[in-house]
Amino acid sequence: MQTAALCTGVGDCETVNNSVYSEINGIPIAVLSLGAYLVMAGLLALEDRVRAQTYGPLAVFGLALTGT
Repeated sequence: MQTAALCTGVGDCETVNNSVYSEINGIPIAVLSLGAYLVMAGLLALEDRVRAQTYGPLAVFGLALTGT
C-alpha cells in the first residue's frame, strides 16, 4: 500500500522517497537509521559494563559520524 508523504511547503518528498538514493542494497535508509539508533541506545544502556564504559561512547560517536 503506497501512501503519500506529508510535506508541508518543503518540496517534493515523493520524488526523494522514490529515488534510487532512498535505499541501499534494497533496504530503505529509514530502516538502516532505526537500526543504528537501536544499536546506539543499546550501547548507552550497557555503559555500566567495563568494556562498554571504555568503548561505548566512542562506538556511539562512530555510528553517529557514519550516519551523518
